[in-house]
Amino acid sequence: MRVFIVTGATGFLGKSFVDWLLLNGERVIVIVRDKYNAIDIWGNKVKIIERDLADIGSITKKQIGNEINEKILVHFAWEGTSGDKRALEMTQLNNVRMSSELIRKAKDLGCKRFINAGSIMEYEAMKTIATDNERPSRNMMYSIAKLTADFMMKTIAADIGIDYVNVIISNIYGPGETSRRFLNNVVRSLVKDEPLKLTEGLQLYDFIYSDDAMRMIKAVAEIGEPFQSYYVGNSTQRMLREYVIEAKQITESKSELLFGEVEFKGQALDYKEFDCKKMEKMGIVPEVSFSEGIKRTMKWIKLEQLLRTIAANYNVKEMRTPIFEHAELFNRAVGDTSDVVSKEMYTFQDKKGRYISLRPEGTSGIARAYVENKMYGLPEKLQKVYYMGPMFRYERPQNGRQRQFHQFGVEMLGVESPYVDVECMLMAVTVVEALGLQNVTLHINSLGDNESRDAYREALKDHFRDHLDELCGDCKARFEKNPLRILDCKVDAKHPAMKTAPKTIDYLSESAKNHFDKVCSLLDDLEIDYVIDTNLVRGLDYYSHTVFEIISDDPKLGAGATVGGGGRYNGLIEEIGGPATPGVGFAFGMERLLLALDDEEDEDEGGLDCYIMPLGEEAKDLAMQIIAMLRANGFTCEMDHVSRGLKGQFKSADRFNAHFSIILGEEEVKNEVVNIKCNHDKEQEVVPLENILAHIENHLSGGHEHE
Repeated sequence: MRVFIVTGATGFLGKSFVDWLLLNGERVIVIVRDKYNAIDIWGNKVKIIERDLADIGSITKKQIGNEINEKILVHFAWEGTSGDKRALEMTQLNNVRMSSELIRKAKDLGCKRFINAGSIMEYEAMKTIATDNERPSRNMMYSIAKLTADFMMKTIAADIGIDYVNVIISNIYGPGETSRRFLNNVVRSLVKDEPLKLTEGLQLYDFIYSDDAMRMIKAVAEIGEPFQSYYVGNSTQRMLREYVIEAKQITESKSELLFGEVEFKGQALDYKEFDCKKMEKMGIVPEVSFSEGIKRTMKWIKLEQLLRTIAANYNVKEMRTPIFEHAELFNRAVGDTSDVVSKEMYTFQDKKGRYISLRPEGTSGIARAYVENKMYGLPEKLQKVYYMGPMFRYERPQNGRQRQFHQFGVEMLGVESPYVDVECMLMAVTVVEALGLQNVTLHINSLGDNESRDAYREALKDHFRDHLDELCGDCKARFEKNPLRILDCKVDAKHPAMKTAPKTIDYLSESAKNHFDKVCSLLDDLEIDYVIDTNLVRGLDYYSHTVFEIISDDPKLGAGATVGGGGRYNGLIEEIGGPATPGVGFAFGMERLLLALDDEEDEDEGGLDCYIMPLGEEAKDLAMQIIAMLRANGFTCEMDHVSRGLKGQFKSADRFNAHFSIILGEEEVKNEVVNIKCNHDKEQEVVPLENILAHIENHLSGGHEHE
């Protein structure tokens, strides 16, 4: 049995690595200062040891697990990685001391391997220390501490007999990064079309997508040679300004790039020290191109921005609620017979014995805040708010829905009116249309008022009474307490009695029927297509009157997948202790939106314009010039960085769906030509270097047609 023990797990690097381990089915123990922060992120998916690393010595083998025979400790924890703390000597000295103590503790705990997360900044220190005419600055304190810690841990490891491996991590970027790391910050500004003040950008840089980095670190942790350093990055680097220019092209940003507005005060790395061949020998090379990585990062940022823009257009204000709530809130609001509460909710006791839960949905928290802050007393009767953030449900992971997922939700509280119902549905439809999602349908139904629901419950009980022995245990339990939940059962979904069950709309009171008729009439007037789905009841107990879902037939999500949905809940506020207050809302799973969005965009993008295929070092040098020229002229490009043969490079061109393959071998370099192959019609031509751009532009402008 194997387990990964991870320090610094709640930082960007550590969290990304733990997520990658969990995705690959590994057991994980995290050592964190604040266990509740870790619970917010992973729930019970990891074992959590709450300990400041200054008190690392108090961790016991029993806490780790005596039954585990293979333990790998991966050390990410480091204080003062950015900002003013980078220059504080006491902070950095504590990091060095803590790291030395940690490797000794790893040995005591029975760890066979210790993986240290180093930094490319170690080489800044190494160069300066080794050069007599250089005087280190205080800004280098971080670099020197990183380098010192590596040397000390390596020495201790050799002395005590534990395998030590150092990973030198380049500049990582990707979705989910909330700090001010350079590239993620650049992409956010580009998406917003904000001007960017930069250095001249002539220094060399290397960026690696987070998924690639985590895959490489995991490989090193498993099979890396002891007492070796492995570079987690790319074999070829470019000037910083090239990355920024390409990112602007990819995002189609209108941002002004103000190169030279900021003075560069650091020491530029030339990257000659970083050996990628060790990683390549293990068969581990980056798979996500810079272009693809920027697109993935951009999509999440754009999604957030789009949702906030739509909310502003509908005059819906943001409200933030805690990730934790008292479990009783969800028991009362969602319903203790619902699957969410009875099967899927993460609930545990805090230090005072109170039961608290990670939020499985957002409406209950909004309702609680509405009551506690007495928002029902505000001059504007209708209060419209939205939330955006992580939710947690212990359910079967599926495409676009994991146990930790993100929701965007909207709540409209204070007014009972079919107009507000339609306003809410219209906003949900606006989100779908703004994202350009296809093959989606609005499904609606009415559960009616209390009178309607009472009549419908009795009709359901009469219908299912003779079939109880044939239904699952959950349905039998729901029969008396909440028979509507029977219709939501996944186990008995295909039972014949489900098809012949009474329909809600046949039991609506006159007022409930008038409400629903008006909803349908307004949707017709707005020319919004919808389907009346009499089997739609939604999975939460607080719904009444109008309920709706947006159903997708996108093959990536699966036929009949729910993208989002919601409905009216007139009794919820009163149920949790507030005055009688009507409400209506909806929620979307953001991962599902992004997944569907990916499909639509991928169809339109058509892949790269050019994939450059150099054979040999001379060809590689020339390829860099060609790719820089093509990018400067607006073409999306990538090249082979790992010196593979033609067969392997053609496979990459296919994976990137490249329009052109540009082949550069020894003869081509000698004759100052390239072979340009159109991957659509398989035609190939020899083109002089000076004519590459004209050839491609002529081809794309109509001088050549594809079938």
